[in-house]
Amino acid sequence: MVVTRKKPNQLTHGLNNRVGDAVGQSHAAKRRKTTKSPKPVSHKVNGRDNNASLSIAVSEQLAPPQPKPGRRQKGKLANAMNLPIEVFSEICFHLHPLDLLHLTWASKTFRSHLMSKSSKWIWRTARKNQEPDMPDCPGQLTEPQYAAVVFTTICQACGNTRASRVHLELYTRHCVRCYDTHIINVHQSAYTLHDCPVLHNTIVPCVEVHKSAGWSRYKRYWCLDSELKAVATKWATLESMTDCNAFIRDRKAVVKAMQKHTSALEEWETTRALRKCVEKQELCVARSTEITQRLLGLDWQLSDIMTPNDIFHYPELYKEWRKLTRKPNPLSEKSWKLLYPKLDGIRLALKARQAEEARLEGIRKRTQQCVRYFKSLCMLWKRETSSDIVFPNCRESELEDIISVIPPIKELIDDSSEPLTLMRWERKVLEILGFLRSSHVEMMNTSSELDL
Repeated sequence: MVVTRKKPNQLTHGLNNRVGDAVGQSHAAKRRKTTKSPKPVSHKVNGRDNNASLSIAVSEQLAPPQPKPGRRQKGKLANAMNLPIEVFSEICFHLHPLDLLHLTWASKTFRSHLMSKSSKWIWRTARKNQEPDMPDCPGQLTEPQYAAVVFTTICQACGNTRASRVHLELYTRHCVRCYDTHIINVHQSAYTLHDCPVLHNTIVPCVEVHKSAGWSRYKRYWCLDSELKAVATKWATLESMTDCNAFIRDRKAVVKAMQKHTSALEEWETTRALRKCVEKQELCVARSTEITQRLLGLDWQLSDIMTPNDIFHYPELYKEWRKLTRKPNPLSEKSWKLLYPKLDGIRLALKARQAEEARLEGIRKRTQQCVRYFKSLCMLWKRETSSDIVFPNCRESELEDIISVIPPIKELIDDSSEPLTLMRWERKVLEILGFLRSSHVEMMNTSSELDL
């Protein structure tokens, strides 16, 4: 008997009529659990039990649908789980310590192998591959802990990925919320060293924090809460003076060793940051140079490519240009296809700005030239009319505004089709004189009306 499995949405609306009654009776019997239902009479036909076939059909239709096999695509490193341990270790020797940490977070198999004591050589080799040479791991930390403090941004207390409070002197990295809980003031702590003949900061690793109050300046010592608690607990158990002196001597040696290691670590961090900045700058220059070469190959002009000097004339366009070109990412064909339309848009905007500036500069030059011609014309006007000029005692800046409203002169200023020459000016002299005479007559009439 061939049985077909129905879809889940069909099962929610009920079974078919052929097995509906049998299903209802079986569920009712299970809920009551009082009496056992009688065994069904076996009707065998040709050696086959029809009741058994029916029960199989019912059970298969009542069974929940089996989940489909996952369609999750395997990553490129899926076969790394099947590598021999020697090959995997050899690969890890060439990785960055941060990459090793990522492997420990990615798989339990990787974590069990890399976090074991036998794998300390992997971490040590990965650390020594750094340039410049990274200081050795301190005795207070393991290699994974050392790598997490230096290379990650994860809080040691809560696991927050934004741990901005870092103290290399204490080998700690905390977020803002956990910092006030785990980093405390030595002199305001509940754990005190009673009758200790030396300062706390000499036997407990501390960080100096300089503060100012008014004109005075003072410093405070902050330490790790657990570290101070351990030292105070150990100090309370000491009874003899010999044990106390030995404890103080050992703690001073530990603090001095940490301070020496911290100095080397801070110097290495500064050198690494400087090298990283130089490498980033070199990548940016290489990307910008490649973009310039590609643009020149597309019939661009040097004037179309923005330079640092353009920041004074077109700051907004230059900032957008620099944002697109000065990146540490290599230039690929895909990124170039996305980048070129944006650069072309900046070029068109730059050309529009330059054209507008050239137009305004042409107007300014033609205006100054018209002012010189107009002054000579004013002298001629004075000889012909035996009177002062229409616009006496005007400054040159005011005169530029005045002549710009004279229609014949305004036409010469606005017309940029050909250069303004003396010949073109002489063609407009009669119109200019006519406008001046009419303006002079109107001015005289106005003044006579005012006198009356």
